[in-house]
Amino acid sequence: MNSENQLYAVYSHTAKPGDNMREGVRAGFNQAQELRWLEQDHGGLEVDHDRCAGIEVDQRRIPQWMEQDPRAAPDVLVHSNEAGFIQNSSGGIETKTSGPRQRKVYWFSRKCIWILVALSVLAIVGGGVGGGVGAALGHHTGAKGGGIPSNHTRSSPILKNSRIAATQYRDSDGNKVYRVYFQSTEGPILEASWALKNPEWIISRITQEDTDIKLGTPIAAAVGPPYDNDTLSVTKRLSLTQSSGGPSYPKRVYFVGQTGSIYERESPHKKQDSVWGNGQLSGKYTASNDSSIVSFWYRNSRPKAQILAVLFQDLGKNSLSIASYRSNKTVTTHWQSTEQSLQTQDGSALAMAPVGDRRDLRLYVAGTSGKMQVYRYNLTSSGLSDPISTRFDIPPGAPLSVSTQDNRDYFTDITLPDCAKHDQPLTHLIIFPTLDTKSLNLVSWNCSSGFLNQTTRLGPLLQENRTYLGLANTMTALDPEDQRVYVVFDAGDGPEIEEWQVPPGAQNAEWKVLGAIPVVLT
Repeated sequence: MNSENQLYAVYSHTAKPGDNMREGVRAGFNQAQELRWLEQDHGGLEVDHDRCAGIEVDQRRIPQWMEQDPRAAPDVLVHSNEAGFIQNSSGGIETKTSGPRQRKVYWFSRKCIWILVALSVLAIVGGGVGGGVGAALGHHTGAKGGGIPSNHTRSSPILKNSRIAATQYRDSDGNKVYRVYFQSTEGPILEASWALKNPEWIISRITQEDTDIKLGTPIAAAVGPPYDNDTLSVTKRLSLTQSSGGPSYPKRVYFVGQTGSIYERESPHKKQDSVWGNGQLSGKYTASNDSSIVSFWYRNSRPKAQILAVLFQDLGKNSLSIASYRSNKTVTTHWQSTEQSLQTQDGSALAMAPVGDRRDLRLYVAGTSGKMQVYRYNLTSSGLSDPISTRFDIPPGAPLSVSTQDNRDYFTDITLPDCAKHDQPLTHLIIFPTLDTKSLNLVSWNCSSGFLNQTTRLGPLLQENRTYLGLANTMTALDPEDQRVYVVFDAGDGPEIEEWQVPPGAQNAEWKVLGAIPVVLT
């Protein structure tokens, strides 16, 4: 594979303390002493026998562990605040009673100096090691909690097994808006909202305390069309595709109740801006106990057509169902469900992304063998075809995120693979957790190179001591610009959410952590 095809694949002092100390000791020698010192081999130490003669050792005051060999380390000079023990001229020990203490300077042999130097070095080294360890531990702790004790566990408002969903769009002024949805420990679904004109995360509830919600419910989100006579006037509804966003694009969130009923929450609701209420899909379908949910919205201005779809597993079946709401300039088809023939793993992960034309999608599922499978999904007909089997394990309930890259600008007409020239120009970036959930995998796919392991590209973002719980991307409106992946993890303080920026192309292939979403309920 040449370098361009590989690109498409991505798209697919030491100081010597001993020397210094020897110089310091030798500085006070006369030449004869220095010569005698150099001629003898005492491991760098010399015992001055002349100066040690006549000194009597007080055995009562020497600890049992003290070396008493005259050629070894010197004796310890014991000193008390009450009385000082000093050596007299005859080599004995006399006691000086307490009184006004005066600073005295005692004579030491070279051996004593060496011992003091050695003890000083040990003290410095010990302090340095202890200080270094303490500093490292302090830095690690500070990075996680700003001085919070390591045994402290804060209370996260995010449910431990919460799923997560996200979407993005542009408001009526063209500003980018990001929405993230997850479940609180008390059950309600929460929305984290960020907009370019108000660049901070705002947390709010989209359901009430008494709403029928299953703990650990799957969550899906999309920006979809308003229903007939429900949100806006017919005139404004027909002009939806003439603007890029704004209140004409209601937010929609899907979740499951205690008995498996699928609910839809929308805002604006019944012409009331900033109000959440149940949408038309609520109660029409029942999902299996472990079903995932994925949703998306497709729109096309010529002809004016829109499709809002929700994919899930039916109760009591491992097969996949696709419910869709369709409208164009003249006809509206309300929610209808199509059961697919393919068999999936109970609790299969679900994700999708376009390969070029937004009507031509790839659907990612976990087959009955637990391996990831990919199907071509025709949005217009809801038909699935061209299955591809992979070797990647996707356990039940595992999160799955698929984002896109467009690398055509890095090729010429001659070097661009033929399949990318026509209907499959995009590369997919697929993220899913390892089997032990302690890390994440990144696999790329495109029509030329197939599946390639790209996990090393996530290396700078992954951290130890994390359990990865959830993933969500912002492709639900099939908008490839400024994509994000939202990662739910637990590092010991409960679930947290981190925002990652998807690299737009292979020449700018660095994934980035944009920061955490601060979830504070008021």
